[in-house]
Amino acid sequence: MDLFDQEDKRLSLKPVKEFADLVRNAFGDGRCTCVLCRDGGAGPAPKKPQHTLDLDGTLVCRRFAITAYSDVRGALSKAWESYYKTTLPDQGLVDMDAITVLVGDDALPRLLLLLLEAGVVAKNDEQELLFAAES
Repeated sequence: MDLFDQEDKRLSLKPVKEFADLVRNAFGDGRCTCVLCRDGGAGPAPKKPQHTLDLDGTLVCRRFAITAYSDVRGALSKAWESYYKTTLPDQGLVDMDAITVLVGDDALPRLLLLLLEAGVVAKNDEQELLFAAES
């Protein structure tokens, strides 16, 4: 038996699995088809928050019903507490390596886009990621 081949059992905890599912399901395929985007989406000013986003060269649309700040922050906080047995920091630098453990390296682009778009993290002038308060 190889110790390095064992799966971390903490990844099967319900809050961790729910956060990983949220990250996977946060965006739909293709452009947004909401009424605003269909009727007036070609205007010069981009919508804030954005409805259609570029994820590694692929257009995706944000599923707003499950990606509000409170939804994402709450799911991340529960997953963090289950996995690390400590409270998720409210402020300061974001440890993306520690958060990525919860969803896997293959989900990093999706994870980062979700955290930024939901307002859970923000970039400072030095392009560092910081935890953001709900606005």
